[in-house]
Amino acid sequence: MCLHRSWFTQFSPLSKHTKVILGDDSAIPAMGTGRVKVRMFAKGKWVKSVLQDILYVPDLYRNLLSVSHLAHCGAEVCFLGEDCHVYDKHKTLVLEGRLRNDLYVIHMQIDSPVTAKLAVLDMHSKDASQPPSFALTTRLTSSSASLDLWHQHLGYLHT
Repeated sequence: MCLHRSWFTQFSPLSKHTKVILGDDSAIPAMGTGRVKVRMFAKGKWVKSVLQDILYVPDLYRNLLSVSHLAHCGAEVCFLGEDCHVYDKHKTLVLEGRLRNDLYVIHMQIDSPVTAKLAVLDMHSKDASQPPSFALTTRLTSSSASLDLWHQHLGYLHT
């Protein structure tokens, strides 16, 4: 479950009203579903991947991974003391996390391309010897999510 609409590379609004039931039995709305490109940390390196069937839930406090959904998709999630390991259906370690403040924080980042928006203005001096009175500048930056943004929590369910 993700609270950032801009992270989705493919998105479909939900046609049916869907609620996410939280651990305290309160409910918040899910607004859509789609894919998010990520980089996952396992075995000392970052690997690009795509998370599918991600619910867009803008009222979440943090992004969450559903252990039951991972298991349904053939993944295996192991909790070993303060460590959390996620294995794919081929039993390959694909994601690691660590216990922090009673939540398992997963080592994952958003994999977004470097982009820029540029406006072309046709306003300059007719005298070519005079520089324009203003300049248009842009700065390219890559965006990555904090490692604190994806959590696994057994008390969260979606319906």
